Amino acid sequence: MSKKKFLALVMAILVLVMSLSTTAFAADNNVTAEDGKVYVPFGEEVDTYDSLEAAMKEVGQNPVTLYLVGDDELATDVEISAGQTLVIATSEDYEADNTKTGNNTSSAQQGDSAYSTLTILSGATLTVNGTVIVAGNQYCAAPNAGVLTGNYGAIVVDGSMKVNGELYARGSVSGTGKIEVSGTGDVYQMLQIHDWRGGTAMLGIYTTVFPFSCYTVNNITCNTTYEYGAELFAQYYITYSVLGRLYESQGNSKIVGSTSAEDTLYYMASEGTSGEFNGTDLTLHGDFVIGAVEVTISTPIRDYTLSTANLIGPVYNINLNVTAGSKLEIPHSLKLLPDSSLTVNGSVSITSGATMYFYTVNGYSSTYNQLHFNGTEDAYLRVNEGGSITGTVGSTSDTFSNFYGLGELTYTGTPKVPEATQTGSSTTVVDVDFYTVTLTAPTPAE
Repeated sequence: MSKKKFLALVMAILVLVMSLSTTAFAADNNVTAEDGKVYVPFGEEVDTYDSLEAAMKEVGQNPVTLYLVGDDELATDVEISAGQTLVIATSEDYEADNTKTGNNTSSAQQGDSAYSTLTILSGATLTVNGTVIVAGNQYCAAPNAGVLTGNYGAIVVDGSMKVNGELYARGSVSGTGKIEVSGTGDVYQMLQIHDWRGGTAMLGIYTTVFPFSCYTVNNITCNTTYEYGAELFAQYYITYSVLGRLYESQGNSKIVGSTSAEDTLYYMASEGTSGEFNGTDLTLHGDFVIGAVEVTISTPIRDYTLSTANLIGPVYNINLNVTAGSKLEIPHSLKLLPDSSLTVNGSVSITSGATMYFYTVNGYSSTYNQLHFNGTEDAYLRVNEGGSITGTVGSTSDTFSNFYGLGELTYTGTPKVPEATQTGSSTTVVDVDFYTVTLTAPTPAE
């Protein structure tokens, strides 16, 4: 063989090797997206795999975006590496779901079920060092603002998840397992407002009454632990109209964090603090401060910051549990609506000038919110043996029938709490009678 032919052959082999290396992730470059359920786009090409496990074995730690379109079960440990994104899709148009702010709409969409579901089986762990987007869309049409609409992505955690990167849970995350969010992890859920009054009504009351009470942050319903340094954000989406033109506001409210008590609802005040949250039950370990919920409404004239810091902040459908040895500081007045509670096994301190108000079912009218909700159980305060609470607490019951573990109490104050009723866009502020008593670390009576 001549030297020239030999060099040509070597070059041909090198070209072939380079060609193969550029398609190293491909299970079959000629298949269409419909042939698999995990898609990895590379420009105009889409590699497909039968499972997330198979896809991750192939792509390794390369910075790629993977889409689950359909249902899959994870039976072994898998890591989403830094620089990688996994999207649990809402439809065949899966690439549209690769957004951290979501696809929002001013009207409800058809469908209301999981389009794609990743089930993490018992014994398996999904570690997130990159980004996972459990896709879902928010819509706003009063009285609902930012609520889930249409088909969505879902993760069922029967094993475990460890979040060191980012988890955008805009769809549904449920299961019997657990999620651990480390000090470097960020979680985003939806701030789903169920009693949005509309822009005109909001402007009439926002300096006196916080303009919504019935809001939830419950896209994740499995047990989730947020370690010190972790952050939980609630993404809101609110619309209003002026002269027939639709305006939109969206952003993030911080629900759990350790950066600042000024803009965080449940602030971790010291290292070693952690909170367990499943969408309705919040168990506090360590030192916490209840801060404020903030939402910014942008209008053509100015921006309005709605904050509970200087108002009586509503607590809806949340059961707070302060564990033994833990401390909770409450610097702002709060009102616990029916179906909410505070259980004290550690210590609670209510700052002078602030009050915790607890509504009984009979003391709370459904006309105070656009959801027309009044609950099925009294909001209650329970102080267990070894627990203590100092400061002023109030009830709509003059016998404090919804207070447990404090013995017989006699009220010393009769403040009025402002609420708002609404007809159309017109609001009226009404006063609700409460009965208060100031406690000084009482010993539980039972």
